[in-house]
Amino acid sequence: MLQLIQSLRSAVAGGTTLREYEGRVNDIAPLVELYLAGLPPDAGTAAVRDAMRYYLLAEWAWGNQGTASRTVWLRKDDTLGRCPGYQDFASKMREKGEAFYAERMRSYLVISDGVIPVLWTCASEKIAEAEKLLVTAK
Repeated sequence: MLQLIQSLRSAVAGGTTLREYEGRVNDIAPLVELYLAGLPPDAGTAAVRDAMRYYLLAEWAWGNQGTASRTVWLRKDDTLGRCPGYQDFASKMREKGEAFYAERMRSYLVISDGVIPVLWTCASEKIAEAEKLLVTAK
């Protein structure tokens, strides 16, 4: 399971197209969720689940990127509150004004397209956290 999500981190680090990324995320997400469903909620499973959610959020945002405005629609998700990097980025975008950050709907917000690499960093940090937790659990 950890190898699956690590492969997403490698794909992002190596550069990928939206189509390739969507395919990988859509192939891996159900397998990770199935595997996590059979495990107790410890030993890094929460970190793996959060990492997968960040990758899914990035996939959705990338697919809903504006061409003229350089903004993306981002689903609101409680995992966003667990990533300091995202919190810092969102705060900076709020300060820049509505062209960079706007909560226009209850479930979605519009934010600068720079959020996609921020979400990938959030995922990578959660994978590192899971790796440490899984090593100490052995």
